[in-house]
Amino acid sequence: VLLGLLLIAAALLIQRRAMARDPEPVDIPPVSQAQSPSVMTLPEVPTGRPSERGPRVVMMEVTAYCPCKKCCGPKAQGITASGHRVSYNKGAFVAADTRILPFYTKVSVPGYRSGKAVPVIDRGGDIKGYRLDVFFYSHEEARQFGRQILPVTIYE
Repeated sequence: VLLGLLLIAAALLIQRRAMARDPEPVDIPPVSQAQSPSVMTLPEVPTGRPSERGPRVVMMEVTAYCPCKKCCGPKAQGITASGHRVSYNKGAFVAADTRILPFYTKVSVPGYRSGKAVPVIDRGGDIKGYRLDVFFYSHEEARQFGRQILPVTIYE
């Protein structure tokens, strides 16, 4: 009887440890199977680096900015938060919340740089959570891009 109780206790302990390592599955809304990466809207901002599972598509609010004092403030000097000049990568880069998308994460934004993947090398005071700011050299180009909700591909 004692041996039977020990075996049951051991089995319960193993089951409890397995459940602690493998959290409950997250309910993700269904998507069309025609899409190669999954499309999802992330309502909450998780902390830390996203998981290493390859390209994924996330709906994000995307705005545009330029190096002028209106967009970057009165002390704008043409240097990004990562220390690069705005001429880095021929001016093809984005600003993001680096808690969500760390520096040098590559993203592809429809309608920006022909959809080519560009790095995150800047961040801004208003760029929090699932928002991006795409860089343009001129204020007029930034204004024309405006503010859009777009499916952004994130390459991790």
